[in-house]
Amino acid sequence: MKLHTPFALLLAAGFITLVSSCEKDCRLGVAGAFADRYRPIIDQTFGDLCEMVTQNLFSKISVPTEFSSAVPIDFLQSELIDSACAEILKLNTKFNNALVWLMQRSIFTEEPKFKGDCNHPKRLPYAMPPKGQNWTLEHCAAMDYICGNPPSVCHFLKEIKDRLVTNIRSRLQTNADLQSGSYFRNLVNVLTTRIKSTLSATGHGALIDDTTTKIVEDGVLQNLLRIMQDWIEHSVNEFCTSDDLDSQCNSWDDEIKPLILMWP
Repeated sequence: MKLHTPFALLLAAGFITLVSSCEKDCRLGVAGAFADRYRPIIDQTFGDLCEMVTQNLFSKISVPTEFSSAVPIDFLQSELIDSACAEILKLNTKFNNALVWLMQRSIFTEEPKFKGDCNHPKRLPYAMPPKGQNWTLEHCAAMDYICGNPPSVCHFLKEIKDRLVTNIRSRLQTNADLQSGSYFRNLVNVLTTRIKSTLSATGHGALIDDTTTKIVEDGVLQNLLRIMQDWIEHSVNEFCTSDDLDSQCNSWDDEIKPLILMWP
């Protein structure tokens, strides 16, 4: 990390003896390392939703004969599933795009935040590692109180992971809430719009306001509601707590520690 401020120059010159805190590039780097670990698990969580839509969106819908004799149901089903999964991918991408920000806020802003003096009591031999060197696992073990340097983040890795998982899960729950969240509302809009556009594209625009179309649309949306309820219960609420995710969520501690300690 390059240091340009007068304070940083004094620090580098040894005139100030405080142990260096994790500054902007450091915070982004540490947050990015955590985001890289959780992003595949988030992708899997949204992938679960697409799979559930694929399997169940048209489950047990009693399609009126008048509708099925006029509209190619297989084509409509394919169009709706493709549109829903495309929207789910957008939601997934949007969530991931904000992930580094969420990681950074969780670690360095949320209390107890990893900021502040790391020199009282003194645990480390220098303010930052000598040029060309990184913090070590010994420094990680020694920095046994919460403050603003990478060894402290490393030392409290378990606590940080618990905090990050809680915040990811909470944000997913907020977005997926069936009353106030955006996910269900967005998917409803996508599906109702696609039903109308598919009817128009296949020459059946006259059926858009027909009662038979309303029956099919209501069936699709009721299935979507049940899908979302199941997804929230079994994927969102169990984010990084279910047995099948244990390896993905908890197998990389030794890998991420050097990525934390590489920042001065």
